[in-house]
Amino acid sequence: MAFWNWQQQGPRPVQEGTESFTPQLLQKLCSVVAGVAQNPADLADDKKANEVISVLQRIGEMLVWGVNVQGDMSPLVDAFITASPPPLPNLRELLMKTHMSRLKSRIDCQLLQTTHVIVQNAPPESALFNYLLSGWFLNKVVAHSFEFSDEDVMATFITTVNDIAKKLNEQNFPLFFDQSSSNSFPLFSEAVKFFHHPNEQIRANVISTTLYIFDQLRPAMKPAPEYVRHIAQQSNTCFTHVACLCRDLWVVIDNDVKSGKSVRQQLSLQTDLLLYLHDVLAFGIPELNRVLIDRFLVYAILPVLVRSIASSDNRGDAEYVISPALAMVILQDIFERVKHAPLLDAIFVALCDPVVPARVAELCRESAPKVPPSWATMTECWQRGGRPTSAPEITTEPGEQPVHPLDERRGMESNTVRRALFDILDGVGGRREPLTLLAVCTLYTVLTRSENTAFLVQCGLLPTSGPRPDETPLSDAVMSVLRRFDQINSATIQMIVRFALELCIGKDHFVAKSRVKERVLQYAKSAMKNAALTLQDEANKALSVKPGASPEREKFLESFMVEWAAHLQTPKEPTVMLQDVTGLLQQNDRSDRAKAIRAVLYCRRLQEDLVRDWRQEGVGKAYLKPSKEPLPGLDREAVELTTYRVDETFKLGDANRIRCFIAGSSVDFSFGQLTAEKIPVYMVPTDHLVLLVRPDFDTPQWAIPKLVQTLRDVSIETEPRDARPGCENVLRLQCLGAPGESLRFVDIFFTDPRRLHCAATLLEERRNKVRQQLAGDIKAFADQIPTR
Repeated sequence: MAFWNWQQQGPRPVQEGTESFTPQLLQKLCSVVAGVAQNPADLADDKKANEVISVLQRIGEMLVWGVNVQGDMSPLVDAFITASPPPLPNLRELLMKTHMSRLKSRIDCQLLQTTHVIVQNAPPESALFNYLLSGWFLNKVVAHSFEFSDEDVMATFITTVNDIAKKLNEQNFPLFFDQSSSNSFPLFSEAVKFFHHPNEQIRANVISTTLYIFDQLRPAMKPAPEYVRHIAQQSNTCFTHVACLCRDLWVVIDNDVKSGKSVRQQLSLQTDLLLYLHDVLAFGIPELNRVLIDRFLVYAILPVLVRSIASSDNRGDAEYVISPALAMVILQDIFERVKHAPLLDAIFVALCDPVVPARVAELCRESAPKVPPSWATMTECWQRGGRPTSAPEITTEPGEQPVHPLDERRGMESNTVRRALFDILDGVGGRREPLTLLAVCTLYTVLTRSENTAFLVQCGLLPTSGPRPDETPLSDAVMSVLRRFDQINSATIQMIVRFALELCIGKDHFVAKSRVKERVLQYAKSAMKNAALTLQDEANKALSVKPGASPEREKFLESFMVEWAAHLQTPKEPTVMLQDVTGLLQQNDRSDRAKAIRAVLYCRRLQEDLVRDWRQEGVGKAYLKPSKEPLPGLDREAVELTTYRVDETFKLGDANRIRCFIAGSSVDFSFGQLTAEKIPVYMVPTDHLVLLVRPDFDTPQWAIPKLVQTLRDVSIETEPRDARPGCENVLRLQCLGAPGESLRFVDIFFTDPRRLHCAATLLEERRNKVRQQLAGDIKAFADQIPTR
């Protein structure tokens, strides 16, 4: 399309023939436009219409060349401004008469292109740009009813509007506000009609246009002029439409999730809308913020998200009710992306306050408000490929009050949503476990994001200073989950641990936190005792000290090592944890043995973290740092890990070694690089490690470790079935990675079967010895856990 060449490459080169760019020629071209404007019947002749299109293009080229080459004082600019008759009225008249030509779309597109390139190249303080503002010329171009069935016209119009908005500043902004017109500020009112358009690029331009406009309202707010109030009034409709778009999008996501479809595109659109919401609120314009918060609460957040949390799973046929799990995931996304305290506080009130204003309770209980007629009209119009021509009506009733008064106490009702959140915590395990995790994430976010201590105490999220300060609904809910650590998965446990630590020692302003800490310790000890009985029974069955390996022992050791590594990690933030929602909610996991191990380890770490004096650490939130406690019985392994470090030379001397190679399809032992050919290395036998080194060619009898892997984490396979053709005498090491990481495979090649057999036998014997020692140490660890 010609339009995209203009936008991306600028006007076509005019170096050749620029000597003809004279003021006299420009005035002659303007006279041609004037003649056609006065005799529009000429447009019925296609030849004359094509001539007009060429003249309009030539005028744009000459003015752009004059501005860029000669500057604002260009004779061409002066000739255009002083031309007789004045060109702008004739251009407006021509725009009104293009319907008389069969080439209407081409003439309209060229008029827009000429306007666009002039606006794009003329600085906002220039005489040429200010001349375009005279007689409301740009307003009339933007408000004109173009034929948007033509893609070129639509694309040119949207970009022209966006570029005009970029030129707005404090001085020229009032010159776009025509109080004498029924469409006082078409730059905004016409742009927002495209918010519903299915094309992503067009929607992005609309968002950009509105943000440019809002950005210019900030320096003019005191006192607020009439155009600010006018834009705030029109924004009421715009923000209502954005809220309706969000709630329709949430219903689509819910249906797609239930049917197993991908929702990546829908989530990307939701991210764009939430970031737009954040950007608008960040401008800090009181008139706009009140409207935006009110519209989103009334049309989207309260009647869809908050209401869905309190709805049963059997209400899927209700309008704008989505699954409670999805509602809480979307709320977490809002908490993460929209950094605006008044909006978040309003959501916190609706979620956690024991009593809420009657209007809030009604919105959280009743069906969502119906979409305004303008929304339905525009949506239907874009779906059939047309364009709405009438300005949308204002949907706010006069005198309507905000729905989020945090201090208003008249007409209060009991909060059913808060009760539903705590009921979800009481339903730990089974199919409701994803809801448990999400409920904990939601309450944790309220706890850590709100700076209103009085509100947190009032909601029961913080203890009071009364005679029994430890009894709060929140602490009761946390303890309810804590008692059942052996029934829930790792993600939920991590979140509960983070929650409990934040509740007890995370905030300096917590009241009576020592009493809460005592109660958390009491429940942690109780949960650990219950899980310890199961763990000791499993350990006695699997870890009986006998020579040689057994499948049962191997499974137990692998489970214990995985859970040990997991519980040492830093408890994740809810937003990080929920990034892979699908994978997270599908991990109702593993055996009773794994759950018992997990419960013991997490309760043990929670108790240790609670009894430490974190004030002596000298750092904030030290309790959220990962632990470095070694696995039971690994003191001997730790010595060797200190001696041998990757790429740090050590004296090998005359130690035993086996010559081998690493190459080809294997992941290189330097972690991550692919090797193109076989590289010679030595396998050096140690008590607890697989150690592959290469000689240090600069220092005789010294070597450089290239792979240092603990034997306890390795499975050994000789001659793997999927080895590359032609590769014989292969030893494959399957290495257990960190929690959440996939297994690493390292293929080691030998020159003959004898070396392969020697290396495999040596590694297998030492691995069995290490595992036998580990089994005894873990059994001793389990036996030391108090069960009374």
